[in-house]
Amino acid sequence: MENTTIKNSGDFEFGEVNYSLLLESEWREDNSITFFINIMDYPKKFQPKVNQAIEEGKNEYIKSVREYPNYNYHNWSKTGVNIEWLVLKVDISFDKTVKTSIYIEIEDKEDEYMETQSPDIPIDLAEFGIDKMSLVEELKQIMFKEIENKFF
Repeated sequence: MENTTIKNSGDFEFGEVNYSLLLESEWREDNSITFFINIMDYPKKFQPKVNQAIEEGKNEYIKSVREYPNYNYHNWSKTGVNIEWLVLKVDISFDKTVKTSIYIEIEDKEDEYMETQSPDIPIDLAEFGIDKMSLVEELKQIMFKEIENKFF
């Protein structure tokens, strides 16, 4: 769903919106729809959340590679990371519970093979001038329009 305009954006410039509908399965107990919204153009006041995602991603990477004793890993360089993508994730369960979080994919500036994703970082959208329920309503309309365009 490219070139999607979200009016309820607060200070954000939202990019492409994608979604995934997950019905109950063996590995997931809930029925939900998840929207993934590109937020690479984020406001400055969002930087602490980005930094948290970067640090948690780095820490998770180090923990995971330490489990493999024969793997020759090294620590993240001091030159920083490149952000490959940054996503706002909106999970809506069939019981109408809405959870919002971000996650990020990064790579080391000195070693492009050293890359990882952060775990989901919960985010309160109200801190950034975004009304969560208005955003959900907009996403619903975007999804309905997409379904209509593709199938009818």
